[in-house]
Amino acid sequence: MRKSIEIFAILFLLYTACFSQINWNLDYDSANFAFLIVDYTTYNFEGGYFTKFPYYPGYDDESIPFTILYNPPADFGDILFTYSATNDTIFAGSIVWDGLGQITFPDTIDDASEFSYDSTQVADPFSVSYLNYVDAIEDSVFYLKADATWMSVNKLKILKEFGKEGNVFRIALYLYAPAEGFFSATSAKWIIFLYRGQPITDAVNETSISIKYQLFQNYPNPFNPTTKISYSVLEPNIIILKVYDILGNEVHTMINQFQPAGYYTVNFNAINLPSGNYIYKLQVGNDYMENRKMLLLR
Repeated sequence: MRKSIEIFAILFLLYTACFSQINWNLDYDSANFAFLIVDYTTYNFEGGYFTKFPYYPGYDDESIPFTILYNPPADFGDILFTYSATNDTIFAGSIVWDGLGQITFPDTIDDASEFSYDSTQVADPFSVSYLNYVDAIEDSVFYLKADATWMSVNKLKILKEFGKEGNVFRIALYLYAPAEGFFSATSAKWIIFLYRGQPITDAVNETSISIKYQLFQNYPNPFNPTTKISYSVLEPNIIILKVYDILGNEVHTMINQFQPAGYYTVNFNAINLPSGNYIYKLQVGNDYMENRKMLLLR
């Protein structure tokens, strides 16, 4: 009898190990989004959420195709991540001045107990975006902690579905600080966004591998009067970052210097500029040039 119980227990553990892994049903014909929640201080994985939308080409050529909307709190504010092609919500959280906000979308997440780990790490993502909007955290500290956060979860089995060879796999690391006016490490959470698009064609693959520099959308956008602009430099070069009005007149030079490889975030203050659309342009030596549009609303 005892031996039968032991055999049953072993079979149960084997069954649990094989079938406890959550199934998010990623679709090759869809834009697949997910996020993982990790405690800022302990790096404990707390759970995740998955959703998918119709795929629209052209939105995921450089980074995860989401739009970030930030409403700064007078007393209460929020941050919203939406799919750029459809404006569907992916993640939302409230932010409270001298208080404590919370995740407001989705209503529920899959608990960490529903996930299982593999013995090997997921393949390197196609791109990594670092989203640091907490002034109290220096960029150098942010990047180190963000990388450590990714290392703490990159053996989750579900990630293998995102990182399957031949698909666009991108991640973004965002630090959600639900309080404004002070930084509370005990309430802050890492939000690791995951994205898998359609299979990569040879042409797209060759183009993407050749990208050595990247300019990201400013945050917040719209803004008043300050915003942050981030870019990545995978090889050292002369970096020029300028802002122009909608007529093409230069209004500010933010960077004009040699920089080593790395991820950079600069603050832009438009206190003396009128409301309207502006263009910021990144130039890297003679190799690369990219511009994006931002909106100043007073």
